[in-house]
Amino acid sequence: MDNVLKEELGSMYVGIPGFHERFFGGIAELDTVSELVFKRCLKDALYSEGAWRGWPYNAKEEDVLSFFAPLSDRLEKIAEEFRSTPTTRRRPLAQPTKPI
Repeated sequence: MDNVLKEELGSMYVGIPGFHERFFGGIAELDTVSELVFKRCLKDALYSEGAWRGWPYNAKEEDVLSFFAPLSDRLEKIAEEFRSTPTTRRRPLAQPTKPI
């Protein structure tokens, strides 16, 4: 199975020293806001018992991407309630039926 995943996904790297600080270090209040957003997701029952509400049963790519689009918007709105400084909006690169 590993060979199939490598062929499908290409090179993947784990355990890169300093990655988190380099990639996420410049995002103000990331730890605090992410914790508050997750607590809101639990409260609003968006996430419970180890799963996201509405997660596609078969987890097919198109279904998952369609699931993530409105969830990303919802999470962004929740995060804005807790952020004291504006940030650049980050969106998934892939969209259903549009590779990337």
